[in-house]
Amino acid sequence: MPTTSDYLTQLQQDRDDLVDNLEAKGITGLTGDETFTELVPEVLNIPSGGGGISEYINGTINTNYQKFSSQNIVKLPPITITRDVTAMFNTFAGLETLGINTIEFSSDTDTSNCTAFNTAFNGLSNLTTLDLSTWDTSSASGAAAFYRVFFGCKNLRHLDIRNFTFPSGAGFDQMMGVTLSGNYVPYNCEIIVKSQTEKDWFATNFSDYTNVKTVAEYEAEQNS
Repeated sequence: MPTTSDYLTQLQQDRDDLVDNLEAKGITGLTGDETFTELVPEVLNIPSGGGGISEYINGTINTNYQKFSSQNIVKLPPITITRDVTAMFNTFAGLETLGINTIEFSSDTDTSNCTAFNTAFNGLSNLTTLDLSTWDTSSASGAAAFYRVFFGCKNLRHLDIRNFTFPSGAGFDQMMGVTLSGNYVPYNCEIIVKSQTEKDWFATNFSDYTNVKTVAEYEAEQNS
């Protein structure tokens, strides 16, 4: 399994090769900014074994690759999660340092073996769009399975969880955040769920959320 160092070494080599190739064609004065977003996906593919991307984002990406980019990277290419990942504790929290406002996951993402999603997106206050339509939560279990998944996502406006299920016995305490502290998903956030069953679940457990839509309702709006 590649280590963080292996990823960074390859990324730097790819970046240098791209710059060298362009300079050979007479394009000079390159800093690497142009290639940053193309190289990031190599790091953001979560490897097998359950390791998250926090180790890459917290420090490693920041200290080694921010110097290659003067851009404010607000949207990353789709992230892939492998089926070997079994827990998501604080996995994406490190993205806060990059000011990310949009996160998407590739169609190859497989979370079917993940049992705990607690605090996965903890503290992402810049996030406005989160597409988890490829996530499978059917294996979630335990009292803390969904604990504070979206805690601190206080600017979130669109949340697609159309394949989320909430198995019996999987705890969801403070899943949407904590109202008293202000670290919660806004009540008017557009939330896309699979069917009326999940919509009713939201109405029962998070009744303050008034913009929950089934996939059918959402797609009808988009096509109208």
